[in-house]
Formats: sequence, structure tokens, C-alpha cells
Amino acid sequence: MMEGKAGVSMESKKKMSRAKSNSPMKRTVRRAVAWLLVFCMCMANMNSAVYAAEIATSSDALMAATPSDATATDSNAAEILMPEETVSGEELKEEAIRAISAGHEFDFDSEIRVVKDAEGKNESYSELFKGYRSFTLFADNGNGGRLTGGNDNAYGYIVVRVDKDAYEAFEKEEGTARATGSDATGSSAAERVWSLTGDEELIFLYVNADNGTVTFSLNIENLEADDIVVPSRAELYEDTEEEAEETSPAEKPAEDANEAGGFGSGGGSGSGSGSSGDVQDDPTDEGASDDSQAEDGQTDDSQTENDSENDTDAEKPDEKPEDGQTGGGSENGQENNDSSNTDKEDGNTDSGSDSNSGSGSENAGDSGNSDSNSGSDSGKDEGGSSDKGDSSDKGDSHQGGSDSNSGNSGSGSSDKGNSDSGNSGSSNSGSSSDKGGSDSDSAKLSKSSLNLPIVMGPNPNAEFEEDEFGDMSFDEWQEMMEEEEEEAEEEDEEDYTEEVSVAYDSEDEGISYLNMTMLPAVGAVVKKTEQTKGLAKLFKSSRSNEAEAVVMAGVVPLSGMIPAEGSYYKQIEQNEDGSYRLHLGVTGGDQQGLDIVLAIDLSNSMDKQIGHSNTTRLEALKDTLGYRKRNRWDVWEEKNGFIDNLFEQSPNSRFSIITYSTDSDTELGWTGRGNNNSGKETIKTAIGELTADGGTNYEAGLYKTIETLKERGNSNNIPVVIFLSDGKPTYYCTPEGEFNGYKRSQWGDNADGGGNYISTKTGNETILAAGKFHDEMEKMNGSVYTVGFGIPRLGEDDYTYYQPEQYLYAISQGLTWEKDWRDKLIAPNTNDGTTIETNGSDAQELNKAFATILSNLKMENVTISDQLSEFVTFKGNTADASNVKVQTFRKNQSGELVLQNELQEGRDYESLEFNSETGTIKLIFGKDKKLESGVIYELSFDIQVKDGAEIQPEDKVEGDPNTDYGKGQISSGKPGVRTNTEGYFTFGEDGTTKIYYPHPVIPASATYTPGHQKYIRDNGDGTYDLTLTVKSDKGSEIIGGKDPVPADIMFVIDKSGSMDDKIAGTTKRKIINDCLNDLIITVSNGDTDVQYAGYKFSDKDKALRVDFKEEWNEKSTYWTGETQKAISKLQLTDSQTSGPTYPSYALGQAIEKLETGSHSETNRKKYLIFFTDGAPGQNTDDISEKEMTRCYSAIKELDSDATFYAIRVGYEDTRYQFMEKMVSNAGTEDAHLYSGMDKESIKAAFQQIADDIAGQIGTQTTGVTNAVISDKLSAYADMVEGSEIVVTRDGKVLTEGSDYTKVYNVDTKTVEVKLNGELVQHAVYKVTFKVKPSQEAKDAYQQDGGYHRNPDGSKTENVFTGAEGTDAPGNTTSSRQPGFPSNEKAVLSWQYDGAAGKTEYDHPVLQVPQTGQFVVQKLVEIDDNETPLADAKFIINLDKADESGNYTEFSSVALKADGTSSPAVKTEGEAQFKISEAVPMEYSLTGIEVFQKAASGELSNVTNTRLQNDILTVQPGDDLIVKVTNNLAHEGYFHSTDQVTNWTNGNPETPFTSDKSAAREAAESQPKADAGKKNKKVTEMEEEEGDPLV
Repeated sequence: MMEGKAGVSMESKKKMSRAKSNSPMKRTVRRAVAWLLVFCMCMANMNSAVYAAEIATSSDALMAATPSDATATDSNAAEILMPEETVSGEELKEEAIRAISAGHEFDFDSEIRVVKDAEGKNESYSELFKGYRSFTLFADNGNGGRLTGGNDNAYGYIVVRVDKDAYEAFEKEEGTARATGSDATGSSAAERVWSLTGDEELIFLYVNADNGTVTFSLNIENLEADDIVVPSRAELYEDTEEEAEETSPAEKPAEDANEAGGFGSGGGSGSGSGSSGDVQDDPTDEGASDDSQAEDGQTDDSQTENDSENDTDAEKPDEKPEDGQTGGGSENGQENNDSSNTDKEDGNTDSGSDSNSGSGSENAGDSGNSDSNSGSDSGKDEGGSSDKGDSSDKGDSHQGGSDSNSGNSGSGSSDKGNSDSGNSGSSNSGSSSDKGGSDSDSAKLSKSSLNLPIVMGPNPNAEFEEDEFGDMSFDEWQEMMEEEEEEAEEEDEEDYTEEVSVAYDSEDEGISYLNMTMLPAVGAVVKKTEQTKGLAKLFKSSRSNEAEAVVMAGVVPLSGMIPAEGSYYKQIEQNEDGSYRLHLGVTGGDQQGLDIVLAIDLSNSMDKQIGHSNTTRLEALKDTLGYRKRNRWDVWEEKNGFIDNLFEQSPNSRFSIITYSTDSDTELGWTGRGNNNSGKETIKTAIGELTADGGTNYEAGLYKTIETLKERGNSNNIPVVIFLSDGKPTYYCTPEGEFNGYKRSQWGDNADGGGNYISTKTGNETILAAGKFHDEMEKMNGSVYTVGFGIPRLGEDDYTYYQPEQYLYAISQGLTWEKDWRDKLIAPNTNDGTTIETNGSDAQELNKAFATILSNLKMENVTISDQLSEFVTFKGNTADASNVKVQTFRKNQSGELVLQNELQEGRDYESLEFNSETGTIKLIFGKDKKLESGVIYELSFDIQVKDGAEIQPEDKVEGDPNTDYGKGQISSGKPGVRTNTEGYFTFGEDGTTKIYYPHPVIPASATYTPGHQKYIRDNGDGTYDLTLTVKSDKGSEIIGGKDPVPADIMFVIDKSGSMDDKIAGTTKRKIINDCLNDLIITVSNGDTDVQYAGYKFSDKDKALRVDFKEEWNEKSTYWTGETQKAISKLQLTDSQTSGPTYPSYALGQAIEKLETGSHSETNRKKYLIFFTDGAPGQNTDDISEKEMTRCYSAIKELDSDATFYAIRVGYEDTRYQFMEKMVSNAGTEDAHLYSGMDKESIKAAFQQIADDIAGQIGTQTTGVTNAVISDKLSAYADMVEGSEIVVTRDGKVLTEGSDYTKVYNVDTKTVEVKLNGELVQHAVYKVTFKVKPSQEAKDAYQQDGGYHRNPDGSKTENVFTGAEGTDAPGNTTSSRQPGFPSNEKAVLSWQYDGAAGKTEYDHPVLQVPQTGQFVVQKLVEIDDNETPLADAKFIINLDKADESGNYTEFSSVALKADGTSSPAVKTEGEAQFKISEAVPMEYSLTGIEVFQKAASGELSNVTNTRLQNDILTVQPGDDLIVKVTNNLAHEGYFHSTDQVTNWTNGNPETPFTSDKSAAREAAESQPKADAGKKNKKVTEMEEEEGDPLV
């Protein structure tokens, strides 16, 4: 693309021209009228004339304010947030990707025209966008991406720039290249997503077109940086003039001439009459800006440049001289140079004069020493400034002056030889720094710090104007500049831009390392947002939509805005089989930087001389560390030491200095890294300025050290503390029992102690502080060394419980926090190598001590160790079974780890120690093995939660940051149990440098079990009451005490026909409905505004959107916050489940509606929950990969701020891994996959999601939920018919439906009660119903002769007894009593802490009735030709044995011989009966048999066991039938009624009575023998006896 002289693209010029009139006549009239107005104003008011005249610009294109401009609001202290809303680094990255993908291109040249001198545009800003395509973040904020903070005159842009070729390849690949500057949001290109290359950079542009100073503040989460202060146009140049006046080169010491000289006597600035063609375009050019044209040489602005003590350049317009006059030179040797500037519109040459004064002293300046340049109309610059380097300082001599800095060369207002102190490219021999910072000590760019060096060269891509550099080409010009740089001994031979790195905050505000490179503040012309209206349009010139401004820019890699990943790490990922994999890595070589805090004792004793030398201890320390200071002759004096060696060994390191005596102080905030950013010079200068005074307050120094380490920002360096002391602690910080820093107030300070001895409180508090300090260091994964420089022994007044060296041991080693019998903390009493004790009388020992530390900070002799926690175990018993690997990786440009090699024991490392029993693993590289620089060495292995691990809620902690491997989301900031008690790596010559790894967590849930009991009560009527209870001591808690966050939750629900398939007897539809119920109740439990919506899918390209309206004639409602309505409408009905599985359409619709949301608030959390029971397609035999692809495309559109939960319900998918790919393709990184193969695991998945959402949106964490009591009765117990299942809470009967649901399955004899919602804390829930012993119990009792059955029905040798505590209050029939178990299995299940819990109830027992019974049955055996007497009755007599064994009359029964049974005779316990029969005539007794009747009705003959010598034995539980059998034998006589000695009423139903009348009646009714058959004997008897009985 062609570029004009100003570096503005020709295309941009054409665009600019479209906004202007194309009529030359109209422009001429407008301009004429405008100048007429100016003339009138001049006549009326001289002050107005001044403003009107200033519309013409100077040679550097600085435009003064017009009266209209002066109406801007004074915005001193105005603040603009960048960006306007707080975002995280990740969110900023996503916005950058969106801006690039959407094509929101940023055209710098059309928005901002930077001030240029006679030689061309300021290259620092020109180079900013050269070779890049740039895109505006937040372009759709309604202001085109401008971040204004409400002030239209000041604003900022955040722009991302990408490599031009890479972006064009991106366009070409899609075949829809986006036109430059187009939005393309409506094209297919807008749907594409840019993939980060790792090379993207963010540009923060700061624009101040207001009258006052404006402050820009970084507004990025977890990333602090100081404010950027941008002055107004007037302030920028006022400061420059003040700086120039305050400092004269003559005031500088001779040896620091390069540093202080600045332009010296040769500082050049151009001045001259005429307009500057550098600000405006040629008026004949359509893109020209009319208002920036100066007419007829009316003004003469001069630019003054000066280097102050801080080596800053300044720009300022001189006072406006009279028309046609040259600007006067300043007294202090300022040189005013003006290149004549040509107005191409009318062909006139503006005449300028070049005024040079070159003295290095104030008195040598002579404003009269000038070279006058006359103007001509030839279109060329006739002045001296047209010569090569004419205005550069090369020792040119002028009248009355000389150039004291021949090394400086420049053109126009350029000073190539000077820079900010200590920065790369500087020609200065040293660096000036203040206590507390580096060269960029404060990122708050104050007025003085805004005078940054501006080094400019011509645009290599621009065509030079004729005679601008003569016939010199760009290459020749560059060669000339390089030669001049070499003459001046310049270090920078490449850049034309002087840059300063904004590295950290000021000391008072804390440090946050941010590598932002700042470009200097420059003048510019920018577009104004306001438009001219009404009559003003008549007089509108082309400058009416432009304004003067000051522009600054900062550049930072996009990756720098994202929290840095450490170069050592411990991270975790979940394996597909549910186990986990740990990764422990460390970076080899000098790539690993250190953040070192030097905590230095500055007590009075540090001023003591060593031995007989004149060197003090502090001086010896300075010699050891290395220092830099000015000597008595004001000459820099420098000595190398530990600091130099450390930077050479670890160049990426940083330092900070903490000093302590009675109090503590931060002598130096964090320096820049290594030799770059003058980190070394800064630290050595601070060391050189140390002085000693005061007592010794270890605690104050330790506390200040921790504060400093907490201000490291995103540094990925290893934190190291070197704590040095030469004395005993004599002070501590109150109050006691706390770890405190030094504080001073109007009432004094909080330092207390003996002053010159160790008091008891000082000793105890110092040990406490040492332990607390070391604990904090472990949290930061840091390492500590202590140096004792001649620690004295205990004195007479000293507290003697601890030795002086123990205080240092405690600092470097920490405490176990155990106490002795005197309640004193036990401090280490041996040196583990982290304390170096030296002789205070020998300075060389101090050198050796730091040499030892240096050798131990070298990345060699590395070991990696890990000790698993009590909750975790290796996956296998061997290293192979646990998949242990040692590998090397490198990071690619995107920061991803790329596998290099798998290492072998013996060849690549010394050994690997693995012990599954102790849970320890240790990788030893060996002393001879040096880890390769930049290579990441990783030890990885598989672990799992230990079986039976008891996890209490208090055992769960939050995972440390950056502990998720890859895109995992299970550890960082998530609750869980720690994987290890201690994981660390050691390095250094003796391996004493120990760096602790962060703690990943496994998302294990707490193992709380609610209280529960099952007990029984004997009702005394053969029935029992069974009761099962549950009680929770856990209640809801507000997570973190944070304010609730509103949320939208969208469900995408599978309603395919397979949802009616069963899992263990329950349909998936039923399981899912229960899960939805529980999830919604859990999430809705609190004050958070939660809105629910959903889609149900089955058929292709269709979806059922859930409508929450109640009546058909109501308006459709697609979001609801009503819990019960959400549950009822989102649950699946039996009429809905049918069809195949095609989710893509529903996903697309759901994602679109979720992005719109239920409300307009921007802070609503958004969740998408998608579950299905199968891969997409018609069925399991007809899977559609095309539909899968459509699903992947749909889920990619999910907002990056949303959270995605995918649940695989009841199926495995090893072939397609559909749900895994859904998670990996999701547009958000916050995506999670859950699987459930059974009812419990599915419910657990939903509950985990519910708890996760509840935690994020600030609702309550629930106590125990989803409590289900299930009791499957044993074979020995039956539910009593008509029995009610009663559910109570604290004695109050609950309502079925709202409080609980219940069911009794007759087939399985199972009672199930589900308690809705969360269990009320401390409330007792009871489920009660009636049971009775079953017939099987009676049978088993009889068969086994007692209670010998287990719950599963198996026989046991021992008597089964009830469990302890299974008796209801007042009952004594179960606990440790024999009986049959009442239940086969009774279970309590619940959800707690996101996981399902389950436990079994104990077994109460019940007994079979302790009564037996029998009936008597009469049978008669007859031959075929014999006929029994139809009315014959038989009397059975029963005599019962008493306790003494004597038999007494019990009863009798009269029975017919037709098989009729008597009523049952019941007995208590065991009983014996004697059975006899009054045999009637014609019959004789054949025998008696006894049968046992089973529940099935089957009879078994038990005569041998139950009948002995006509004695019947009846046992408890017997159900006997006693069969009395007769045969027909015709006897010729009647029985006497006196033979009936027992009594019966003859009624088999109620046979027992004491009335003899029935017996007599029965006897009289006995059948008579046939008279025809009477024999002689009978006749005789009858005759003898008389009449027969009747």
C-alpha cells in the first residue's frame, strides 16, 4: 500500500477526504470568511487575536488551543479505566481473539497523526503498526472501541496487533479475505475464530486532548500496575521548558558527561516562520487538513530539546516571535533549528531562520549567534537545516560557544545519543537510580518522567522530499547515523525509538511485575467526537473535527496479561478410568529465574570494625554483595560480587532489599530482570547507599520480607530469601502471640524488647515469628537461607531457653509447632545446611558464605520428591503399575508443552525410588547431571483416592493456582483433598535449596454419615413396629460469605425413546426426573436470582422448547425462577419420550437463547447442562457422525464466559467419545464431563453439578440432601396387612408429596421413603410400619429347633441375635436377643458435599410365637363291604401334665369319623398331653399318629418325636394334627354311660364344658347292635344287667 510522506496510507487519505466538501470554491469561501472573522476579532480584542493566529502550526506540528478548544473541562486527576469494566487476563485474551476474528481493524493513521519534525514522522509510533494488522478490542462498546470514562476529550484504545502475513494467510485460507478496515461481521468470515500464535501483542493507546492531566488505570483482574499519567498539551511543553532551565550541562561532573550532557551545547531545536508540512497534508491533496495549514509564514514556533539529569528530552514551543522573525535561542545553550517548510498548495517557500548557540555553560550562550536562512519561492528549504545533519551536535563551533558533546548526532529535534538512564540503547556510562527502584522506578509517568527521549529517523517506506536529505538514500542515511552512534560510543545500533519499560509499581503501592514497554509522550492531532452543528457549519474549517492532544502508547505481549505459569509446577488431570495423574516439572539451566529478597541487618553492630581492620561489617557485606556508589569526587565507584555472579548464573533473576534494625524498611522494590532494565545496577546502587543504625528486630524484618514477596505479581521466578544478621534479636513487634510488622503511630511504635539483650518475650515472640514466616514461605513455594555473621553468645541478661543460632534455624527450617512440657515451642537445634554461620572477625568467611549460597542456587544436583497424603495412594503397587514416567518437554510459541524424550534410569538420571506402602516417590538426577537450559523435566504417575479414606469436611481445601494440567478444571481454586503432604524439588551443590511445589487437590467429597438407627417394638399381639431413623448434624452454609450472583441455567434434555429403558429396574426417565428435582432444589436454596430454561430433543432438526405457562391461554414464558414450576416443566413425561437422538438443533437454539439470557444484566452467570443416554443417531446401530459434527459446531458457539456440563447417562462410548469431544470443542474452557452407569452415580453427577453451581453463584451449600430410607424385609417378616407407613420429623407427622414420597413393593417386600430437599439440621426423621413373623419363620424355627438363620436366609450354626441398640425405648426383645432378622437389607442413602453416601442399618430381630397348637382328627378304617354308622360320634379324652408331671383331666372332644378336625388346642411353651378314646361299640382303636403341618399345607409325620407312650408333646410353633384311627368291629353290647368320664357338649366347634348332660346325651346316642346278630353271651349279659342304656 502506498504511503504519503507523513506515513498516512493513501487509502486513509481518500477516506478522510470523503467527509469533506469536494468544492474548491466552497473551501475558499469558508477560509476567507474564517480569516475575516479572525481579523475582526484581532481588532476587537488582542487576546482573541492571539488565539486566532495560533491556528497555524509550527514545524513540529504542535497546534495551540483555540478559544473553542479552551472550553474543554479541566480533567486533572480524571481517571479512565482500561478497559472500562474489570476483566480477567483470560477474558482480555478472548476479547482479542474476538476482535481479530470479527475483523474490527484499527487504522492508527486515520485516528491519530503524531507530531513530526522536519525529518519525518515520529518513527516510534510509525513502527508501532508497520508490518502488522491491528484490531480494536471492545469495538462494539458503542463508542468504536474508545474507552472514555465519560470524558470525550480523553480516551484510550486497547488494540491487538498480529503479524500481517499471518493474518492474510488466515484470510486466504478461508477464501473470504476481509477488506482492510471492514467489519465483516455479516460475512462468513465473522464466524471464523483466530487461533493464537503466541506472537500477538496488546497496544494500550492513551490520548489526552483535554486541558488537564488524565490518569489511565489498568483494570485487569489479578494484575496490578501503576497508573499512566498523561499531561495536557500545554503541560507537556511547559515541563520541557522547566527541565531545560533547571539543568545546565556545566553542572554535571566531567566523568558523567555522556549521562548528563543531553544535547548539551549542541541540543538542536528547529524554529522558523512558515507552516509545517509535517502536520497537515498538502491542501491540494484531498486528504489534507485545512486547519493545520499556516498561511504566509505567520507564525514561528521553535522546539527546544534538553537533557536533564535524568537524561530526558523535552519538547516545548518557544514564545511566538513577531511575523517573519526568527525565534531567539535560550541562555543555556539551546539551539533552535528550523528547516524551511514548503506549502505545496501555493508553491511558496516558508522562510525560516536557524538560530544556534552552542555553549555548554549558561554564560556562553549567545542568542545572537545564529545562522539566518532566507526563504525563497523555489519550493526548497534554503536554510541551513536542509544540510545533512545540519542541526545535529557534532562539535560545530558557533560564535561564543562550543559543543561539549560531540557524540550526539541528530537531525532537526532529534537526539540520537541520549536515552533514559540505564536503558538499552543508552550512550550513558551509568545509571541513575533512586532508593527504591530501577530506572523506571515509578510507572506513574509524572510530568518530569514524561520527558522521555524521542529518537526519530525517516520512515524507511516513505519517499524523501526533494532536498530533504539531498541525494541520500535511506540506507545511506542509516549508515551515517550508525557511524555517528559509533563515534558517540552508543550501545543501540538498531532502534530508532527510545523506549522505557514500565516494570512495576511504586514502593508505596506494592509491586506487580508487568513488562510493558512505554513509548514517549508526543504531541498529536486526533479526531474529535463532537460534531459542528447549526450556523457554525458555515465557518467550519477542516480542523473542526480534530483536536490537539498528547499521545502515549504501551506495548505488552498478550501472554503477559495472563497469569504466568511457573517454570516449575505440580499439576493434576483426571484419567478416563476415574484415577488421576500427577505431573511434577522443573525447568533446567539458567532459564529459571530467582526472586531474591536480601533481608539485611542494619543494627548498630553492623558498623563495628572487623578484627583489627578499618573495615566495618556493613562494608564487608557490601564488598561481598557488590555495590555501586559515588565517591568523594562524585565519581561512580563499583565493585562486583555476589549480585554480579548471581545474574551471570541466573540472568532472569530479580532482587529486592529489606532492611531491619529496630524497625524495618523496603530499601528497594523489585528490580528489573538481570542486566536488562538495569536490574543489576539498581540493586548494587541501593547496596552502596546502606547505613546502619538501631537495634535488632527479627520479627519486623521477617514480616516486611513476606509483604514484599506478596507483591511479586505474576512473576514465575523462584522466591528466595537470604536473611542476614550479626546479632541477637533484641526487639519484637507487639501484640504478643501474633506475627506482626513494625508500625508507627502518633502514640509511638509497636517495637518492644530489651534493647541490648534478649528478653523473655523477645525470645518467644521471635521464635513464633520465625515459624510463621517459614509457613508463609512454604505457601509461596520459596526457599530460605540465613547467614549468621558473628552471632554472639548469650549474655548474662539474655533469655536462655533458645540459643542465638536457633532463631536462625527456625527461620530457615520452620517449626513443627510442637511444645515441650513447659509449653514452649520446640525450635530446631541442628543446622540442616540452610544456615551459614560465619566468624564475625573475618570478612572472607562472609564471602565464603555467599559463595556457598550461590553454588546452592545453581540448577544442578536436582531431585524431585513427593509424599502422598493420607487420602491418596498410588494406582498400583509398583512403578510400572502406577505408570511412572520421566520425560522432557519444551514449550512452543503458544506456551503448550511439546514432548521431547522419555528418559531412562541409569542413562538419563541416576535413580527412581518408589514405595507404595509409604506413598513416597523420589527422582534423583545425580550430581553429575546438569539439566539442559530451557528444557522442562517432568515426573508423572497415576494415583487414586484411597479405599476407605475418612474425609472430613475440614480436610477439604482449595487447590492452589495453576495446578490443573492442560485444560483440566478439577484443582485450581476447586475444593478437594490434597494429593500430597509435601512435594518439593531440591537443587544446588549440596542440595539444600528446597522449593515446595503447590498443592493440587482431588475433588473428593467429605465422607459425612448422618446419624441413623433401626429398632423394633413388640406389640404383644404377634405384631411388631419397625422404625428407621435419620438425623443430620450438617446444615446449609453460605459459601465464602460472598454476595449472591444471578444466574441463568439452560438444560438440553434427551427425550429419545431409550430414556424409557431401565437401569436396575428404574427407567432412565425416572432417574433423570429425580435428578432434576434435586438439582433445582439445591441451586434454588438461597437468595440468588436463578432462572431456568430448557430444550428437549429427539427428532432431527426439531426441539421442544420448555414453556412454563400454566394455562393454555396464557402467554408463553420461557424462563422461570419458580422452583416447583421449573421442576414440573423440565421433567420428562411418559408421553414425551420417543424417537431417535439428534441434539444439534436443540443445542444451537439453547446456546443462542442462553447468550440472550433471561435478563439484560451483564453480570449473570450462565450455565448449559446437556445430557443424553446415547451417541447421536437413529439408534445404537445407526450412529450419525454427521450429527456429531453438527453438535461440535454448535457447542463451539457457546460463550466463553459460560460453564458447560455434559452428562453421559447410562452408557459407555469408547468408539466415538462423543461427549468427550463435546467438552473439548466447547467455546468455553470451563467445560466438564460426568458419567453415570447406575442410578447412584447419575444422581451423584447431578448433585456435584448442583453443588458446583451453588458455590459459584453464592447460594447456600446444602447439608444432607436426597435422603432415601429403603428396607427390604427378610423372609421371616411380613408387612401386616393394612399397615400404614408413617413418616415423622421430631414427632410431627409429615405430609406425603411435599415432604416425602413412599412406596411398598409387595413382590420384593421393600419399603422405600424418599425425604424431599435438605434434612433439617439436628431434626430426627422416623419411618415406622408394622410387621409380623412369617410362616417361613415358624417353619424354620421348627426345622432348625430355634433361630439359626442369617438375613439372606442361609443357615447358621450359632443362634442369630439382634444388634445392639435395636430395641425401641422400653422394649427388650431385640438387642442381643435370639430371633429372626427383620430385614434382609435396610439402607440409608444421601447426598452430601457433592457426593452420594450410603450405609446399612443394623438388624433387629423378631420371634415366632411361643405357642404351639394341635387339632384332633377322627378316622375309621373299614372294609369295602362294610358301612360305617353315619351318626357315630367318638369321644377323645385329653389329660395335660402339670409342672410335676402329673396328668389331670384337661378336656374331651366328640368327633364324627368323617375326617373332621377339632378346634385347635393352643399351648404356651412346651406341653404334654395324654390322649385316650372312649371307643363306642362296633369299633375298636387302631392307633394314634401325629403330623406337622407346614405353611404350604404339606404334612410331615412327626409321631416318633411328638408321641411317646400315648403322650403327645407340643412345642412352641407346632401346628400338629393328631389322627385317631378306629376300625369297624360289631360288638353286641352297649357301653354304659358311666364310662364317659370326661365332658363334652358334642359340638366340635366348642367342645369344652363342665356340663355332663351333653356327655350323657352323647353316650345315650351311641349306636345299638343289631339284635339279629346277638350271640348268646350278649343276651345273657343283657338279661343279667337289665334294660340297656338309652
